[in-house]
Amino acid sequence: MPVVVLFIVIFLAPLVILGLIILSFFAGLRDFYAAVEHGIETEATVECARRRYVRISYYDATGQRHQITKKVLRMDFNRLREANTTRIVYLPEKPKVFFFAEDVLRLRTQKELES
Repeated sequence: MPVVVLFIVIFLAPLVILGLIILSFFAGLRDFYAAVEHGIETEATVECARRRYVRISYYDATGQRHQITKKVLRMDFNRLREANTTRIVYLPEKPKVFFFAEDVLRLRTQKELES
């Protein structure tokens, strides 16, 4: 019995964890491309920015307010200041999922140039 438990801990647990990480990555990528295709651009207010986490709030197309805390890349964190506004693109079917507008618009422009 201990050999089976050891096998599970050493081999199967890391594979399950790696699988979950890969699924999470591809889900984020899918959401990003969905935002490029049909995301809605709006203005968001930076409420808090500490340790590469930012809390922003914005209103969706229905007028509902969303407040989200998200870990961001260092380059994004360095340009965001509390109480300032920034442009974002959110998914209409999942309004809590957002991306910074400059990233989405860069890819939209690139796709238009390729067409």
